[in-house]
Amino acid sequence: MKTYGFLLVIFIVPLLFVEMTLAHIPILSDEDNGTGPENAVFIDDASISHAVYHEVTTEMPQLWITYDLEAGQEIYVQFGIPVLDRLTDFRPALVVLGPGLPQIDLPFETPDGLGGILFTTDGIDEPEFFYEPFTATESWIFGELVDTALETGRYFLVAYVPSGESGKFWAAPGRREIFEPQDIAALPTLVPQVRAFHEVSNPEAIPCFLIPAAGTVGMLCLLTAARRFGSRNRNSNLRGIS
Repeated sequence: MKTYGFLLVIFIVPLLFVEMTLAHIPILSDEDNGTGPENAVFIDDASISHAVYHEVTTEMPQLWITYDLEAGQEIYVQFGIPVLDRLTDFRPALVVLGPGLPQIDLPFETPDGLGGILFTTDGIDEPEFFYEPFTATESWIFGELVDTALETGRYFLVAYVPSGESGKFWAAPGRREIFEPQDIAALPTLVPQVRAFHEVSNPEAIPCFLIPAAGTVGMLCLLTAARRFGSRNRNSNLRGIS
């Protein structure tokens, strides 16, 4: 019990720092994850904040994200690009597709029966600068798309570049900053990938507290599982005795 309490203490400190500085659970797209409606990045809870990073190429011209919403639930997405000289004039667009939304014409095919809300950035001359201290990365943020789901059903977020240029962007649906143990444990792998996406120098350099934090989470999960297993065995033995 004392060991369990000690691990809990050394876990809480880095976890609090993580929750204060990391706004989104990071996800990186690839050719098998997020390139179309059939393999869209699935978000289990649309209210929890995620950031999906995507590099636009000829093979991957769009980023697709999907989640389920209830009628009346908020649609919230933040949209930005990494601070890179070559992206100074880069202006992607974002569209929300869903049931009950207005009919919309887009330069790519969409699932049947869905309307859309378009968020363009070509009229934004000076996007907001944002420094993210957790990953030590810099972004230009174009703003937020905020609306309300009119009907219950499956919704899609699609980010693309109307001009057809190559580049990079990220889309971040959800407001609630909640991190499960598995999310924390994955950060030592994901943070260098996010830094590499932003093309920072030395992307492998990650905050030193992440490694013990991730290890502690793993140990806590194992201890919790062991305690539950032991409890089940004791209950089983008691039933056998009675």
